[in-house]
Amino acid sequence: MVKITGLPESGCSEIDIAKLAQPFGTPVKILLITKPSEALVTMQDVESAQEMVKLYKTQSRSRICSRMSLASNFWWNFNRR
Repeated sequence: MVKITGLPESGCSEIDIAKLAQPFGTPVKILLITKPSEALVTMQDVESAQEMVKLYKTQSRSRICSRMSLASNFWWNFNRR
């Protein structure tokens, strides 16, 4: 799972987040959190998530987010009722 922070307060859509993830595969789930402005993205496998974080950490700040990290110790059951 990838944690993305520093999303613009003016708003960010799931489509924006999916575009960030697309080069690494199709995201399984995207959870947007409005306060604070964050997103949690579940990728198809750990390797895809690691590559996503690695690329965005080495590039200058994305225009969409200011920080991205691998949330390896975080587990969330998106299908929980």
